Amino acid sequence: MGQVFKFICRPLDVFDPAMLTVLGKAYDTALASLRYRGQPPIVRETMALRIFELASQGERDPERLCHAALAALGSRL
Repeated sequence: MGQVFKFICRPLDVFDPAMLTVLGKAYDTALASLRYRGQPPIVRETMALRIFELASQGERDPERLCHAALAALGSRL
């Protein structure tokens, strides 16, 4: 789960611990749904940034965050 946080430049204290868990779950689910393992850093970063962007706007549903991360790549679950 911690891999999602290495892509974020802003402080994580804007999210409470429960929300950080949601963000990590959404990221892990999105990454796991991709067919190919070992995605290049740009793919992982694009997904992470999309998740954080939506969470910063108030989205709290891990499934919607996951779908948005995949949509940012032109993929879907």
